[in-house]
Amino acid sequence: MTFMHICGTHEAAIARSGCAVSCRTIKNCYGTGCPVCITPQGEIDAALELVEKDCIIATYGDLLRVPGSKGSLESCGGDIRVVQGVHKAVEIAQKTDKEVVFISVGFETTAPTVAATILTKPPKNFSILSCHRIVPPA
Repeated sequence: MTFMHICGTHEAAIARSGCAVSCRTIKNCYGTGCPVCITPQGEIDAALELVEKDCIIATYGDLLRVPGSKGSLESCGGDIRVVQGVHKAVEIAQKTDKEVVFISVGFETTAPTVAATILTKPPKNFSILSCHRIVPPA
């Protein structure tokens, strides 16, 4: 069997379970890294450009400190709102005339929720900056 850990939390869980012990039937391998931590600078820069265009940015809190080439969402001084999911970003868009952009990060498991939200025909002032990643096969 091969176990892939994606981030430090996974690595710790594998070690606690005893699977990190070297044996012939279990192989551990490194994955991509946390989807937030591996978000490229260019995608953060794209989000910062949206801030400069006076958009409201809605995203998960752990994305705030990821650095772009000119800073982070936390340091940009824009209207950045931490949400628990895409549905909360839609609620923000329903209450304003400003453009609301949800920065969506995650792996394949988070993309369907975002896609389903798009199918519900959210307000015209709502859009998504997709920063999803694919987990490579173990």
